[in-house]
Amino acid sequence: MTLKKSFLINITAFFSTIPFAAPIPISSDVQYPVFLLAGLIFIWDAIRKKINLNLFEIFFIFFAFLSFFYISPFAEFEYSLFKRVGILFGFFIFYFFSRYWKNINPNYILFGIFLNLIAALIHFTLPEFWISYGKFFMRSIVLSEEMGSRGISGLSAEPSFLGGICIYLIIITYVLLQEKRISLNVFYLSSISNLVMLYLSKSGLSVFMFLFMITVLFFLSNISLLRKVIVVSSGFSLLYLFTFVIELNSRGFTLLRILFQNPEYFFFVDESVGMRIISLLVGFQSIAQGEIFGHGAGSLPFVAPDIIEKAGLGDTFGEFVISVSGGIWSSLGQYTTEFGLIFLFFILYAFLHTNGSKLNYFVRSNIFLFMLGTFSILFPPLWACLGITDKRNRNIDQNNY
Repeated sequence: MTLKKSFLINITAFFSTIPFAAPIPISSDVQYPVFLLAGLIFIWDAIRKKINLNLFEIFFIFFAFLSFFYISPFAEFEYSLFKRVGILFGFFIFYFFSRYWKNINPNYILFGIFLNLIAALIHFTLPEFWISYGKFFMRSIVLSEEMGSRGISGLSAEPSFLGGICIYLIIITYVLLQEKRISLNVFYLSSISNLVMLYLSKSGLSVFMFLFMITVLFFLSNISLLRKVIVVSSGFSLLYLFTFVIELNSRGFTLLRILFQNPEYFFFVDESVGMRIISLLVGFQSIAQGEIFGHGAGSLPFVAPDIIEKAGLGDTFGEFVISVSGGIWSSLGQYTTEFGLIFLFFILYAFLHTNGSKLNYFVRSNIFLFMLGTFSILFPPLWACLGITDKRNRNIDQNNY
């Protein structure tokens, strides 16, 4: 491998840790550097005739191009070329990590963690300074709107995205640890950095994602039953302490209190939880109402109100929650509504295209939550983790997992 390509590979991995920042930002939450670099590597390999696609990757590309032209004459739609590149750009990220994960120097990922931490601390201590100068490399509108009780966003477009990036960084550094590419001390230090950023973000979704990640890791581990009982007891004790005794000022811990004290409010009244549930229900209700192949690209904002009305979701969730869900949709809900069973087959194919190791199950079960939240289909960590755990990569048999 040439020095130039090695540097390009490492810089691509670095930009996957800061996907919301760019030298010259465009009017989008997710920025272009990581996609541009991954695309260049794909073109480099194509020119040198080093591309060998398997059946899944051929279908991946087919669906990526289908998403540009899949328009229904029976539904109103708004066509935007930029909004149609999600699957294609996702393929570039997947291709890069499925081929070059083993060639990445971990120091570039660790530097990305350090840069995220520095930005988060500056944002926390000097918020006005960060808003004034952050607009030069981030989408300024979102950056200026997110201040307040919600927490800081650092190098991300908003607090929940910073939380998502922290989850991604914990996952991939754990993979690096299992591959013996970083030491245990380095993993602990990077994890502490990510946990600090996650707490400062005050993101409710990210707290639930972290708890889910710990739970999955716990049940997949090979530790004895006695140690599991001790860990569970200690974990619940700390959770109770932070949530109900200390009552930490965080959206995540506030949601936990609501979940235990008033579950009906949590699921059917709280706007952030309600809009995510409605997003998923609209997608599956679309299929249940007969649109098994979807309403076509760009149709979601126009068909969603009718789907909601037919399903009677207003009676369940209330008009307020439905009104605030507006144009905020999970990628799973959006693409299921627009592409129906075609998308569900694609995403099922993508998640099953792996080897059966505990490490792969751990990674993939966690990143599925990205699709349930309000993360865009463009969110690089989704495709990066799918690529890292794809069949093409040499997977470790986690006997001591």
